[in-house]
Amino acid sequence: MLGKYTLDLQHLSGLRQLLRQQPGSELVLEKVSYRTILLIQFAQLLIAPGINAVFAFGEEWGWRGFLLSKLLPLGQWPAIGLSGAWWGLWHMPAILLGYNYPLHPRLGVFLMIIFCVIMGALFSWMRLATGSIWPAVIAHSTLNAAGGFGYLFANAKQTIDTAHVTILGWTGWILPMLTICLLGVLKRLPVTEPR
Repeated sequence: MLGKYTLDLQHLSGLRQLLRQQPGSELVLEKVSYRTILLIQFAQLLIAPGINAVFAFGEEWGWRGFLLSKLLPLGQWPAIGLSGAWWGLWHMPAILLGYNYPLHPRLGVFLMIIFCVIMGALFSWMRLATGSIWPAVIAHSTLNAAGGFGYLFANAKQTIDTAHVTILGWTGWILPMLTICLLGVLKRLPVTEPR
């Protein structure tokens, strides 16, 4: 809708290009169609969050389990913002090496901080509303599992600039920010009685 991303749902040229870049893909593509591979990607969304949860648990235990609770005396909004900002800064070495924002490694650090504050607000809400880090772990691991889906449906002729598209870019921040606003309007955030 915003003109930053072109879909190719008919020919799946983005998926085709991704697969051609993988060693040995010719052998797989002789036996399996692109649409089957796409269906397998969707099926993996049922499995990958469980696998990713092992890694997301460590982050969520640290960010939402430990740091958020230590910052809560400052108030929920400052605690949520600061824990999200620290989470974003924690990614800085990888971002500077081109991870997540390969076209903008330096700007990517700033973008990652914004992204982590936004997603951290939702994960923090889950943590405070339930008294458990597990909803945040599941959300984080699912986010990681679905993070590359923007590449699967893209037109291969376009360059995907993650500063603008995917959940990492400003267009991907719109829905999570609207969710945070809705939680605020409904008086669900800040959490009135954090557990």
